[in-house]
Amino acid sequence: RLARTLKELADEEKAAGQAGGSDGARKAAKQRERSLMLESLGAAREAVDLDGDQFGAHKWYAIALSITSAYDGVRAAIEQSFTVREHFEAAVRLAPADATSRHLLGLWFYEAAGRVVGDAVSSTEK
Repeated sequence: RLARTLKELADEEKAAGQAGGSDGARKAAKQRERSLMLESLGAAREAVDLDGDQFGAHKWYAIALSITSAYDGVRAAIEQSFTVREHFEAAVRLAPADATSRHLLGLWFYEAAGRVVGDAVSSTEK
């Protein structure tokens, strides 16, 4: 629950940063957003470590990891994407009726397929 709440607070900071204001205010909001998401990742990791049988812990860990790995660039996001998938799969296995976990896992596969197709297209264009 803490990871989800911190993610929601980060979303509010993101919206505040996009709403306008000075460059300094936007930069500060972006930094607070990043800090909240990293805290969310830590809380979710702790929840998984404490009780690996809670689907919500796996779901929110995957969400937080997906977002925070992008802070370090595309390469880091791709490297972490398989860990993200593993945690979405764990969430689906533990709570098969949770539509959000199923949707996010499907979205992961859709995005992964897009990367493969995009790579194939760009390699044939050279």
